[in-house]
Amino acid sequence: MQISKVKIHNFRSIINGEFVLGYYSMLIGANNAGKSNVIDALRVFYEKDEKYNLNRDKPKIRNDGVDTDQSSWIEIEYLLNEEEAVSLKSEYLSPGNKLSVRKLLTQSGDKAPGIYAYEGDQLSGNLFYGAKGVQLGKLGKVIYIPAVSKLEDETKLSGPSPLRDILNDILDNLIASSKAYKKLTGSFDTFKKEIKAEETEDKKSLTGLEVEINREISEWGLAFDLEINAVTQLDIIKNLIGFQIIDSKLERAIDAQQQGHGFQRHLIYTLIRVSTKYQTKTLTTKSKDFQPDFTLILFEEPEAFLHPSQQDSLCLSLKKLAKQDSHQVLVSSHSPRFVSHNTFDLSSLIRLCRGNQDAQTIIGQITQENFKKFLNLTRKLMISWQTPLINRKMMIWN
Repeated sequence: MQISKVKIHNFRSIINGEFVLGYYSMLIGANNAGKSNVIDALRVFYEKDEKYNLNRDKPKIRNDGVDTDQSSWIEIEYLLNEEEAVSLKSEYLSPGNKLSVRKLLTQSGDKAPGIYAYEGDQLSGNLFYGAKGVQLGKLGKVIYIPAVSKLEDETKLSGPSPLRDILNDILDNLIASSKAYKKLTGSFDTFKKEIKAEETEDKKSLTGLEVEINREISEWGLAFDLEINAVTQLDIIKNLIGFQIIDSKLERAIDAQQQGHGFQRHLIYTLIRVSTKYQTKTLTTKSKDFQPDFTLILFEEPEAFLHPSQQDSLCLSLKKLAKQDSHQVLVSSHSPRFVSHNTFDLSSLIRLCRGNQDAQTIIGQITQENFKKFLNLTRKLMISWQTPLINRKMMIWN
C-alpha cells in the first residue's frame, strides 16, 4: 500500500490544499509557509502523538466567503497492491485498486468526526470498517521525527520507542525457541521456591510473612499467598536490557546525551531505519481481513546539524529506505543541498508559500504529467532553435 494523494481542508493555515505523494517526497518553502502544518495534519489523521484541537487547529485566517464549508477534514487516497485489493471490502475499492478515505475532524452534516471511506464517488454513511477502534490499524502507521528531537525519547525502554520496537520484534521470534530463556525460566522456578523459605539474620522470611498474615485472617476461611512472577519478555526489555555508547578512541563508555546534535539525530534516524527492517511483516491473504503493512515516515529538517557530506549520505539513505516495500518518506527541508538531490524528479517537490491577501498556505507541485509536457516542449524548442533562421521564424509565426 502507498499514499498517492492527500487533500487538506480547513486545517490551520490550509483552507484547501492538495498534493501527490511519491515514494519519497519533500516539502519546501520559507519559514511560516505551512510545512509543519502539512506534517501535523498527517499526524492528526493517524493520531501520532497529536489529536485535533479546535482552538489550535481551526483556521484563524480570513476566508472572505470563498468557501462556505466550515467543516475540517483530511482526505487520503491509497494505492493498493493486488493482494490488498482482494482483502478490502468490495464497496470501498475504487477503479485502479484505490482506496479513498476522509477523516472528519469536526461534525459535517449528519456525520460525526471519524474516518469514512468513499463508496464510488460518495462518502459512506457509516464509519470505515464500522468502529473508531479499528480504523487506523487498517491504514498503516506513522513514524515521526521532529526538527528538535530528544535521543532519550527514541531509546527509552519503559514506553514506545524505535529501540524498544526492535527488541520486541527480535525477542518475539526468539523466546519461543531460545535455549537461554528456557534455562532462565527453569532456574527461576527453583529461585521462587527457595527464596520464599530463606531467612534473614533476624529470622524473617517471605514464608514467615505469609504465616503471620494468614494467622490474622484465618477466621474468614481465606488464605494469603505471595506469588513471585516469572521473568517475561517485557521484564527483560524494561529492566534487564540497557545500552551504552563506546568511544573507540577513549576506549570507554560515554554519555550519548552529551554528544553533538548531529550524532544524536543520526543515531535516532539509524534506530528508526533499522526498526523498519526488523518489523514483523503482516501478510494479507484472501482469507484474512484487510490490514496492510504500511509505514509513513515524517522527517522534519533531516539536514539539521549535519555536515554537507553527511546530508548527502542521509538523503541517499532516506531514498533507499523509501524504496522498500510498504514504506513512504515525506521530509521538510530548508537545505538547497538536500533539495538538489530531487532535481531529477521535480514532481517529488511540494512547494508551500503564504498568499499575499489572506495569508493562507498555497501548495504548488509539478505533476508527472505536466513535467513530461514541459520536457517535450523544451525538446521541441531546442530542436527549433537548431533549424535555419527562416524555419525558426515560420515556427514562431505558426
